Amino acid sequence: MPKPLPRVPHVESPFVLRAELLTMVPHSMATIDRLEARGQFPKRIRLEPTSRVAWLRRELTGYLRHLAKRAQSAAKEDHFGAGNQEFCHPLKAKRADPGGSAR
Repeated sequence: MPKPLPRVPHVESPFVLRAELLTMVPHSMATIDRLEARGQFPKRIRLEPTSRVAWLRRELTGYLRHLAKRAQSAAKEDHFGAGNQEFCHPLKAKRADPGGSAR
């Protein structure tokens, strides 16, 4: 088996291990697992011959950019779309009328 290459200082690895991942993204591992299963988060890869897993740094960077753009557009929409309207919680808006007007 060939010897691993020595680490070069100041050069980032193309792989992100679990501990670093949790410092990069605003999700728990359970949420990451769910998003990954739905195809909404970059897929992990197995590092052979060990059982360790990692994510590709470039894919995580793209995912974080996507999150940032989504947050910016949501903030912009909230800022310009709110106007003088009263705030209504999205879950409460979907519930049936408690007064029973549908009877």
